[in-house]
Amino acid sequence: MRSNTLMPLLQLTNWWRLNPWFVAGIDYEGLTTPGLATSKSVDDPCTCMPQHSWDSKEHWSRDDLIESLKLAEDFFVHEARYFPAPSFISNERKAIKYWGVNGFSFTNSIGKLKSLKPKFGCYLQEFGSYSLVLNSTDTLVRDDVGVIRDEFTAVVNVPAGTTADQIRVYFTAGDGGYIGDPDFNDHTYEIRPVAITIAGLVATIVAPAYLFKKPSLDEKTDCVYHVLGTYVDEVSVYLVTIDNCSHGNFICESSNCSTLPCTPTLSPICMSKRAVGGQFWGVPFPAQCNDESTLTRYCLTCLPDEVEYNYLTGLDISVGGNMESLHVDVLSKLTIGLMDCVKEWCPCDVCSNKKTNYHRESPSAINKRETDREEYDLTWQIVLSEYAMNRLDGLPPYNGILQALRFINKNNCKVVGGASL
Repeated sequence: MRSNTLMPLLQLTNWWRLNPWFVAGIDYEGLTTPGLATSKSVDDPCTCMPQHSWDSKEHWSRDDLIESLKLAEDFFVHEARYFPAPSFISNERKAIKYWGVNGFSFTNSIGKLKSLKPKFGCYLQEFGSYSLVLNSTDTLVRDDVGVIRDEFTAVVNVPAGTTADQIRVYFTAGDGGYIGDPDFNDHTYEIRPVAITIAGLVATIVAPAYLFKKPSLDEKTDCVYHVLGTYVDEVSVYLVTIDNCSHGNFICESSNCSTLPCTPTLSPICMSKRAVGGQFWGVPFPAQCNDESTLTRYCLTCLPDEVEYNYLTGLDISVGGNMESLHVDVLSKLTIGLMDCVKEWCPCDVCSNKKTNYHRESPSAINKRETDREEYDLTWQIVLSEYAMNRLDGLPPYNGILQALRFINKNNCKVVGGASL
């Protein structure tokens, strides 16, 4: 169940109370889970979910869920002004104007350090450059005395001091994963969520078998069986690394050069956090100055025009990749409301169909046959921004969307004032 989304697709599946083997496209005969359907055979159209929307006109596909979840996350971030999971922002730029002694200073007229407001200042964690580095490729424990397990395990040697939240698990390049290190924000081939424990220099990683289905098999239009050949043998384990020396740069545009285009001058900066209301602001100063005590003297070779900086922002998630349940609920409701059409879950998934239909209904107070379309538009205007109005043009005020917006409007990142560069 791969998806390049902030929230793992499995959490959306669990919210809908869907059989995860069904969503993964695996015919797991004999599976019995209270309240969920049991697959019967590959001839049953409800046995498994296809990858693409064109594989089934009547039933949902994984792509249907993923694309709608992406829209929901984009909508959430724009309206709430924060990320519900860690996200790395690189080379964000702001124009700057310094003033002070001799026309240049890193402090304002009353001696306070000048600061800037990052675009996503709520839940800003740290300044620096975040990346992933391959730790090892490890073999999975997949069977027990010839019987395939429902959970696979990887035992991994890790450097001293490694914590569980630094570990990420990916498909190998040989199984269709990345050639080279993945980007911090790219989850396409990440295997998540997983359970991780560390004892000394050894990490133990455990996850359900369906998360290890070979990526190439997702393209099959029919189901695959719960057999060893369905799953990968190895996984790539990466460690999150932080370059605390790569906060960003002051940028000096060249005003006089002999050849075009002129190359800007870059001067490394250090960034510290400053709390302003419910947000964090950044305080940039030249790395050449060594410490903040020298900020009143000129220590650059040019006057900077812009500053670019890197930072990690967003809410923390649990070890192994799970997003907190509150935001799972909000994003799932948005996912339902933003779907451009409604298909059916399998007839056996009665609870899932009812949940979908409820969150796709309009509130009873305005859901009347004689209601004019203009009244819907007025309802939207009460709770939505102009951006949201454009994104939701043509949609009635569904229960799911209105419930999600109620949370976002109450918990969004408030715009706060403060001194800027």
